[in-house]
Amino acid sequence: MKLSLKLPLAFAFALVLLFLGGVFGISTLNNAVSTYRLDVLNHVDANKKAADIAGQFSVAIQEWKNVLLRGKNPKDLDTYWNAHQKEMAKVIQGIDALSQEMDDENSKGIAAKLGVSMRGAAKGYEAAFEAYKASDFDFAAGDKAARGKDREAASLLLELRKYLSEEEAKSSEAASALAARGSTLAYGVMTLVTLIGFAGSVWMSRQIVQPLNEAVSAADKVSRGDLTTRLDTSGKDEISDLLRSLQTMQQSPGRRRKRVTRQLRNRTRQPRPLQPHRAASYGPARSGCLHG
Repeated sequence: MKLSLKLPLAFAFALVLLFLGGVFGISTLNNAVSTYRLDVLNHVDANKKAADIAGQFSVAIQEWKNVLLRGKNPKDLDTYWNAHQKEMAKVIQGIDALSQEMDDENSKGIAAKLGVSMRGAAKGYEAAFEAYKASDFDFAAGDKAARGKDREAASLLLELRKYLSEEEAKSSEAASALAARGSTLAYGVMTLVTLIGFAGSVWMSRQIVQPLNEAVSAADKVSRGDLTTRLDTSGKDEISDLLRSLQTMQQSPGRRRKRVTRQLRNRTRQPRPLQPHRAASYGPARSGCLHG
């Protein structure tokens, strides 16, 4: 593969790894945020609403005590009793709304029992209010008539708040554990991407630098007259083209030298013809020698 294609692909591969690592990290973060928003915040909201219900119930009880303490005044009687009924209505509406928002069966079951018990407590207060008026606004009579009417409701409300608090703590711990696992995975993926990128860069560097070093070494040896160095020209990139060119340069002097050597050998093996002037000079001498 040509370097003009290999290098862009290497950079593209590194960018893809970086992009995938970023996507994984963002996905992990979004998952943790989604868990926090859908689970933890829901439990926090439910616990807050239960606390609001408990506060409204406490106000309703206080208004009932105001009825008993100040109910002899007709104006105050109507004011505090209406306030009591208003707060009790808020409590019942809050319980019904909270029950519809709950997901698990345990909390829904407790909320359902609480709703029934709270409605019973409201009716018990109404009966105690009538007994209070019938006793000529006697505090002791009204208090005795209302005694124990809200005990079950208060106990169930406490149980519900305790259960919601425990669920909130569990969801917070689960979200924290999920975020920690997500962070660990994200760090692991980032480390893996970094190692892969580093290994890829080392591999790419060797793919480029090693053939270049061979080419430089071969050129140096050729310049010093060493024509025996073998080069790896099996690649298809620009560096392999360079090595093939060097190999051609390396082989050319050797071929010329072999050709010259072969020509010289052929010349030495062929008999040289006798020159005419030398033959003429040899002829009389040989004849004289024979006649003499």
